[in-house]
Amino acid sequence: MLLPYEMIHRSVIPAMRYMIATRLVEECNMNQQQAAQILGITQPAISNYLRRTRAIAINLNDCEEICKSVEEVMELLLEGGPNQSEVTEKIVAICEYLRMELMLCDLHKRFEPSYNTDECSACKTSFSIKK
Repeated sequence: MLLPYEMIHRSVIPAMRYMIATRLVEECNMNQQQAAQILGITQPAISNYLRRTRAIAINLNDCEEICKSVEEVMELLLEGGPNQSEVTEKIVAICEYLRMELMLCDLHKRFEPSYNTDECSACKTSFSIKK
């Protein structure tokens, strides 16, 4: 059984890193080491993103809202690096948007074909723990 947050960890976060890495290298003319430093990851990880050997499970480039938010994350990273609360908050907001807009359901079905996503409501509601 895969949980929405496992899919986010395995696919969404790498897809966002791919989007940022390619923009840093192609649009900002950074080398891979500079892009890695900005993202707080290794240069080999950047190389994998650029060669598309990572971050291939989900394409976020088709969603205008996601592209805009990822661009905002990139701007924050360029201003102050990866260790900022604003970066974390923006990435969490993007992940929650994907979850609440049910954009993980197709991915879930691909990862776990026997799971009945039509009967699932895990992503449709906010989570709360009763005390």
